[in-house]
Amino acid sequence: QRRVTWGIDLFEAIMFRLFSGAAGVGSVCAATWFSHRQYVAKQQEQDDSASDAEVDKFRTNPNFHVSEKLVNGQHQIIVMHKKDAIAFSSLQNDRELRDQAIKGYAGLAAKNDVDRYLKEENYIELLKHIWSEKDPKVRMEWLQRQVNSSNAHPLLMLEYATEQLRQNPLSHENINENKAWSVAGLVRAANDAACVDDMDAENSVQKLEGIYEQASESALSEENKKMIKEYKTYMTENFDKGAHLKYHDRVKSVGRQVLREAIENADSLPSPVWLAYNTLGCYMNGGNITMFPKEEWKTRREEHAKLLEQAFFSQFGSPSK
Repeated sequence: QRRVTWGIDLFEAIMFRLFSGAAGVGSVCAATWFSHRQYVAKQQEQDDSASDAEVDKFRTNPNFHVSEKLVNGQHQIIVMHKKDAIAFSSLQNDRELRDQAIKGYAGLAAKNDVDRYLKEENYIELLKHIWSEKDPKVRMEWLQRQVNSSNAHPLLMLEYATEQLRQNPLSHENINENKAWSVAGLVRAANDAACVDDMDAENSVQKLEGIYEQASESALSEENKKMIKEYKTYMTENFDKGAHLKYHDRVKSVGRQVLREAIENADSLPSPVWLAYNTLGCYMNGGNITMFPKEEWKTRREEHAKLLEQAFFSQFGSPSK
């Protein structure tokens, strides 16, 4: 029950930020990178031995990848679980690290590899293929096929949302799709978190929100950001005049779609395990994750999605027919 309760609170917080057009909330979150999963080397005048000992625990653990980077003149050591797709997704907001990650990848043309990674639910490798795809049309069409399936993964929904602004940030339709699929991806991520037996799962969903909000903002010029903010403000302020219909109803339509899928197809959705690799418990326990029993996942997802659906439409109403 605790997962359901916080899931609704988190959902309402996400809805408020997305509908109000609040700017910068996600950027601040994403700028911290891996939050408690980031280990920064201490200053020379401090006790470096303690920091070295802490990092060495991860260096010798095959579950983790340790890398180093200079950021604003400070030496940083970055620790990431090798299956932590959320932490990996944040690399898209650092061009240098992103380019390193996709070096040697051939985009979505490597169909056999892409299909295999989809089947294996290896979303880190899928992100590498998506990011290395140079043809915007191919990227968009592939992502669209994924989100239109009945078992799309939250990360792919968020990638699709971001792609909308990368390709045409001044299109009102693209802005609507960006917000609709951002909501969908985060709602489904919260639904997956209901299966993770770690209270930090909520923070992982919030981090995911920040990463992809920053990714969407980085696709825009300052002028475009201003125009989109004005558009969202107009849609919000003229809600009672009907200006909201396309903007808000598209969000509600997609939201209803993915929540219905979570209820009706709970046993065929991708595994929720991916989110557990980003939790504090995983990083503190040597890479071991704690999930609720697998036989409970279907029920937990169904119950969580039903309560989210009730909260969704009690707050925003049903989509226009």
